[in-house]
Amino acid sequence: METNEKNSRPRSREYPAISLNQAIDYIMKIKSYPPNKPIAYSILANEHGLRNTSTRSFAYAVSTARQFGLITVSGQTLTLTDNARLILYPTNDDPTAILGAKMDCFKKPNIYAELINDYNNRSLPSQSILENLLVTQHGIIDSVKGEAATAFLASANDAGAIVNGVFSVDVDFNEDNTVENISVEQNITKTSQQEKPNVTSATIEKESTNLSGQRVLNIPIADKADAKLYIPSDITLDDVEYIKSMIDLMLKNYVKSTSVVPTESVVEE
Repeated sequence: METNEKNSRPRSREYPAISLNQAIDYIMKIKSYPPNKPIAYSILANEHGLRNTSTRSFAYAVSTARQFGLITVSGQTLTLTDNARLILYPTNDDPTAILGAKMDCFKKPNIYAELINDYNNRSLPSQSILENLLVTQHGIIDSVKGEAATAFLASANDAGAIVNGVFSVDVDFNEDNTVENISVEQNITKTSQQEKPNVTSATIEKESTNLSGQRVLNIPIADKADAKLYIPSDITLDDVEYIKSMIDLMLKNYVKSTSVVPTESVVEE
């Protein structure tokens, strides 16, 4: 007796099949239509030169745009969301509004929320490793893992979520020189104009090795206890770059989360 087993295919969980910017470009085709009115699927398909709405590329693009919160769908119509309208029809010259809207869109797909929970403020895995993790931990089937991983990594870049090699959705896009937005580099540069110790000689003199074989770098701070950095003995140059990026990100988050007040030299124009 025949069964339907041979006709059944494994199904993947829902995932964005194209990147955030590609999804934005896709709905850009209906920019000339009233932004607050529902638009028929057939209109969007026609704008892309498609005769019907049953093609795989159209279905995946619409699904992705919906997952990113760029559109809402009802029956065979779609409507632009507030974020989509902000991106497609900016009403001022402030670029941070668009960047903020794109970051908000990036966080919306359920599978992206899981990856953000796993990797926020960390270095992302390589694409090949990410593909396997999507299969083993996030319900993506093997045949589409490359597509899903590529879209995620591209979307992270589109949203501005990769800074100095570190993945973070906590990026502050404001340009004001408030305490929260002063970069560590600016702090170091401006405060370095004040009286300071000879950093090179002081650091070398205070370098040591602990019982675990780690090199302990002591960073002298005037009238305060030293800051300490424990470095494994077998790190590579790539590891050094990663450490630098993480220190920069951690210090920025530290300034934001504490009552640290910059010196006058930092806030002066």
